[in-house]
Amino acid sequence: MLRTCGISDIRMQKVSRMKVGRRLLKRNVKILKEKNVFTLFQVFLATLLLGLVALATSFPQLGEHNHHGHVDIDYHAPAHYKFDYSVHDPHTGDVKSQWEHRDGDNVKGSYTIHDPDGSLRTVEYHADKHNGFNAIVKKHGHSHHPHVYGHKDNV
Repeated sequence: MLRTCGISDIRMQKVSRMKVGRRLLKRNVKILKEKNVFTLFQVFLATLLLGLVALATSFPQLGEHNHHGHVDIDYHAPAHYKFDYSVHDPHTGDVKSQWEHRDGDNVKGSYTIHDPDGSLRTVEYHADKHNGFNAIVKKHGHSHHPHVYGHKDNV
């Protein structure tokens, strides 16, 4: 059997839904109000505690001396240095040297090494904040490569 709904039935369904919605809304508002009161109390306590901590840290500790108002200040002086070193060990063949000077942002230096092929390599470099790092590489002497002995293919 088919049941037909009239307009009044639809209106009654809407009205009952609205009543249920209002009840839920009132209940939710009540819960939110209770939670807000609790949340406001938590914020109040947190603010009070932070204020007490700030107040306590603003006073000097017992037994602490002020050292006549001395305040430590970070000071970044321009860098200035010079160094050099060299190694000359004929037994191992380790022969090298380096020097470098720095004055603020300008760095100059040079290093020299004996390559395994017998040549001498010298690198002179300069660096500053305007031009960056620039190097000139010079190679002195002739390369000495050992003879390779092996089988020769007969083709």
